[in-house]
Amino acid sequence: MRPKNQPLPHDPSFSSEIRPRLIKLKSFYLLIGLILTLLVCVLVASTYISATHQNISLPALMRDPSIYAGLPPYIGLISNLGVLLWCSTTTLCLFGSLLLKESSQKTKSSFLLYGGLFSMLLTFDDLFLLHENSFWLRGLLSIPEKFIFLAYGMLLILFLIRFWRIIFNTKEWRMLTFSLMLFSASISVDLLNMPIPYSETILVEDGCKLFGIFFWFSYYLSICWEIPYRSSQQPTEH
Repeated sequence: MRPKNQPLPHDPSFSSEIRPRLIKLKSFYLLIGLILTLLVCVLVASTYISATHQNISLPALMRDPSIYAGLPPYIGLISNLGVLLWCSTTTLCLFGSLLLKESSQKTKSSFLLYGGLFSMLLTFDDLFLLHENSFWLRGLLSIPEKFIFLAYGMLLILFLIRFWRIIFNTKEWRMLTFSLMLFSASISVDLLNMPIPYSETILVEDGCKLFGIFFWFSYYLSICWEIPYRSSQQPTEH
């Protein structure tokens, strides 16, 4: 919640605090936009070259999976919602990290940067099925699914060790805890052979996962929402 007597976003005091950072970041955003434009051009060209030389159907690489496979549009609904939440969290964290970096709050900026990069990794994991048996690269490298989950777990532990003070200094830490509990339940169902029907297993596994992503997103949304108020109250770090 916003503290009492704290300026609203449209107040002059708020604008004088935030607007200089946004102006300073404008040139950086333009550079990032140019780089992303070039990357998209390279990606499209690479896709065409790969399809031509590897005998891969170009529509298979370019079109939506449900359209290409002739499946109903609701196929993968829950999975797609999860990807959107991961992507939204990534954007929130990286943008918030840039704002805090410009206000010289290095530790908090690193906290959001790590959260954004980790969310980005899980976005690609969900989007390209990095941990699933069907993912082609894992078959080439022979990486067991358990090792992938172990790597994610180690990254998460490093995150908690590095930023536990920041986490517990926020009143939203319970949402993050609940999110991690739901992720743990989803992974446990995925790795263990539960004596329940397959449809119920998927319901529990993916249901816990989606709620976990939702609380992960909600946690970072709450943190980033109060950046202007907190950054205007706290001294800069040196």
